Amino acid sequence: MNTRFRPSLAALLSWAVLGCSMGAVSAKELPDRFFLRRSVEESVFLLQKSADVWYDKKSCFSCHHQGLGSAVIGLARELGYKYDVELASDQIETIIWGDEGMREAMLQGEGHVDAQISIGIELFGLAAGGEPPSKLTNAIVHDLAGKQVEDGHWLSESHRPPLEDSDYSGTAWSLRSIQAYGPPGRKAEMDRRRANALIWLESAAPKTTEERTMHLLSLLWAGAGKDSIQKYADELVSEQREDGGWSQLPFSSPDRLADSDAYATGQALVVLNQAAGMPVTDDVFVRGLHYLLETRFEDGSWRVESRRTTPGNRYFESGFPHGPDQFISYAASAWATMACMLAGDRRQTAEMVLKTRAFNGGNLYEEGFTSTPRFDGDVHARDDQGATLLIEAAVSGSLEDMKQLIERGADVNAATLQGVTALMCSVHDPERVRLLLWRGADFRARSKLGYSASILAAKFSENFETMKMLLALEDDGNTLNETSSLFAASMVGDRQKVGWLLEQGANIDVGHSVGETPLLYAARQGEYEMMRFLLERGADIEATRGETTSLMMSVRYGFTDQVKLLLATGASVNRVDHRGRTALFWGATMDWGHTEIVEALLLAGADPTIAATDGRTPLSQAEQFDHGAILAVLRNAVSVPSEAATSSD
Repeated sequence: MNTRFRPSLAALLSWAVLGCSMGAVSAKELPDRFFLRRSVEESVFLLQKSADVWYDKKSCFSCHHQGLGSAVIGLARELGYKYDVELASDQIETIIWGDEGMREAMLQGEGHVDAQISIGIELFGLAAGGEPPSKLTNAIVHDLAGKQVEDGHWLSESHRPPLEDSDYSGTAWSLRSIQAYGPPGRKAEMDRRRANALIWLESAAPKTTEERTMHLLSLLWAGAGKDSIQKYADELVSEQREDGGWSQLPFSSPDRLADSDAYATGQALVVLNQAAGMPVTDDVFVRGLHYLLETRFEDGSWRVESRRTTPGNRYFESGFPHGPDQFISYAASAWATMACMLAGDRRQTAEMVLKTRAFNGGNLYEEGFTSTPRFDGDVHARDDQGATLLIEAAVSGSLEDMKQLIERGADVNAATLQGVTALMCSVHDPERVRLLLWRGADFRARSKLGYSASILAAKFSENFETMKMLLALEDDGNTLNETSSLFAASMVGDRQKVGWLLEQGANIDVGHSVGETPLLYAARQGEYEMMRFLLERGADIEATRGETTSLMMSVRYGFTDQVKLLLATGASVNRVDHRGRTALFWGATMDWGHTEIVEALLLAGADPTIAATDGRTPLSQAEQFDHGAILAVLRNAVSVPSEAATSSD
């Protein structure tokens, strides 16, 4: 069993100067920096070893072990901390090797679960370590650019708190990816996407610490002004607890969910320093640092209790301590280690904040990490995945690059091994599409995943005219509902596309091959405006995916406004899924501070006594997971049934 960290004599002396206590902390100076550096290096080696074990036992990339782990190593290298160089190099190689095989899928918007965060944080880690741009990073940027939602943000698709639960996280990591690895041939597009994101960010209202920190990083990477960043930084500072730490959820959250932890605290300190320019000598920063040092374990780790109440990644021993809590504890330890790294760097003073490449770096092409892509080779040559220079120019080059390749005899219909053509990779730019069509590109070609250029045009954001142009050429009514262009358009929240497709006769309830309709997808992703748009046009409110309705999905992921919209539109509040679970069951299970959802369901007539097939009830779920506020609401509802509940469906 781990024991709490035992500070050195130097640390004790420095803390005596700080006048620390277990209650409110008044800090004037930093702890001894030699002590901080030694402590950091212990944590770095532990993080590295565990990341290596992860890949021995799991074939997938993880946002915590590989993404944040790579960022820690990149920052350690930049700031001169010791780390295992050979192990770091092997891990980067493994990350790149693992994704190379999915490059063709990424060109079609596939290949990764929750790519906006998972691949986005991967590129963040690679950029922190100075990994040069490549065909792989070009494909990733192409994928992420196409996933930007109509209003300028990027979604979270997985809803695994806290690391993968916020659209602010999807936006932050995607923005850094296109900022760091956006190819020169598409600079104007990447700049436009960052500008569109900034419009959304400056009208946003983050609530949790994850949302606040990712919002600040998004503002930084979108190019926001200092005043805008400072405004939101002040809001983050206001959430600091008396013990010096931050909690993942706001003050108003019930019970243990409002306790400070190392994940939220390390994250807040790093972002306040790197995005908002807060000196490490600032009283706010030092108080937070003290909290981290007080809660650090002797082995160099921090423990954070998992908020998950449903199965996620199957638990296994990754070489990191804290048993079933080790995945979130790894992420917490990565953020806490980076905060200590910044504090331990002697260049960080009251007068100067050291802006690191990890968080403040620019475009790696422009910074000389690799040369600008050239397309002067053999136009008929193919790489190991069958891509030609023309296909790569469509992904990362300019329109002029493509013109020159075609003039030199490039085959406009050449395809990769998976059937991806230059036309499919050009849907982000109508001028490239017109060029290829004029030169004889086959608009009817399909990839092995079933995509045509027209469907990818629907799926790729910001190209309404391109989609219309390609669908008009196909002139085939079945195309509207085969692999569902409408579903693809709804994925990026494009109401203009969806409305036009409905006018052409597309079926509003035809969806993905797994049976998910556009409305169900919008409910799962928290796309309120798209949900309202679809409901107003007659989408089936009771459609299911695996017997799960839009209401159940909205409740499960904590989308309060969506829940109220669906209830007001007539969603069946007591419908059960294949295991007898109601929306209220999920409300009592998935509490991340969403008591208001449970109250709304009860007001709409939800029956708190309906038991699942295994006998569990909403009340027993709230009791099991110690959801204090929800527990009180449900106990009151069970003992004093409302008039609505007794007459509900």
